[in-house]
Amino acid sequence: MGALLSNNREKRDFKLLRSVLMIRSRNVCCKCNTHFDIKKNLDKHMERVHAGTSYTCDSCDLISWTWSMFQQHIYACHNDVIFCPYCYKAHDNYSNLVTHWKTHEPFECNICNNTFITQKSLRKHRFALH
Repeated sequence: MGALLSNNREKRDFKLLRSVLMIRSRNVCCKCNTHFDIKKNLDKHMERVHAGTSYTCDSCDLISWTWSMFQQHIYACHNDVIFCPYCYKAHDNYSNLVTHWKTHEPFECNICNNTFITQKSLRKHRFALH
């Protein structure tokens, strides 16, 4: 991997992005930031709680009405596309993803230090738990 990353900044960005991808892989709902222990529970949550929500593919504008169909479309049709782990915006290369990724400012709870992708998610968290 070292040959592909030309400088320390790129290496740092890669490590940060890899950390974010690892966090995303812990089954976090992209709509309400709820965490799940296994993917199956996340899928059930998406179908039950966010039913009626549409999911639009940033790469080809296909609209899916269920989370599972959206995921199937992404994996079947866009293997060469990299998606932002925060907002699922499509990028055609790693460099564009890193540039976009930096626009996401984490919002941190000053009570428990949990971080959230949006200010709205942080407000919901504070209202529900604190």
